[in-house]
Amino acid sequence: MKSICTLLFLALFFAADAQQSLTDTAFYTQSINNALAAYKKQVQDNLHIFNGIEYLRSSHGVKGTPFFEADSLLPGSVFYDGRLYEDLPLHYDVVTDDVVIENYTKNNEMKLVPEKLVYFYIAQHLFIRITADSLLPSFITTGFYEKLYDGKLSVFARHQKIRKQSVSALENEAKYIEYNYYFAFINNTFYKAGDKNEFLALMADKKDDIRKYIKDNKINFNKKREASMVQVAEYYSQLKN
Repeated sequence: MKSICTLLFLALFFAADAQQSLTDTAFYTQSINNALAAYKKQVQDNLHIFNGIEYLRSSHGVKGTPFFEADSLLPGSVFYDGRLYEDLPLHYDVVTDDVVIENYTKNNEMKLVPEKLVYFYIAQHLFIRITADSLLPSFITTGFYEKLYDGKLSVFARHQKIRKQSVSALENEAKYIEYNYYFAFINNTFYKAGDKNEFLALMADKKDDIRKYIKDNKINFNKKREASMVQVAEYYSQLKN
């Protein structure tokens, strides 16, 4: 970092000297811009976030995309290695559970080291990394979980895609099949929320209020599962306040 600051100082010094000897304002401005650009490049090259591992795509010939939401880079931000990086285009590979960004020169892609990634946003979806240990239920495995709602009863989703080869004799193609698993966090404990009944059982202390709320608001878990879970969890959290 000391050498970087020296580079900036020298560049600005010579630019200032150029201003004294030349009356061309455009030349002076360009000198300053060049100095700042050189400084920025030196800093960017040393950012921790560009110290990941090369990412190699393995989806050639597979129908669909291995990524969350879209095959293209999506706007996001990451809290990585103790720092927050905002306005960062990224992929979330749901097959390998990797967060992928472009390298500094944008001529290749790289995956971030999972252990250094605390949380990330992608297209306004928040994902946090949970590390399995003896204090957590066995069904909570290490990886990234989307936090759908945060309240007295929080709702999480674990997204996964698996590459499957067609078994049909008439077809010879592979495609990605997506699976989503849901969990609730209440009273400092994770619970499975695999279906409507399993989810509602966690709110048994407000059972009558919840049932009435679902009926009055015509909430349909079959058609809009995630949205329904979030809506009901939010109402339950209000009741508990």
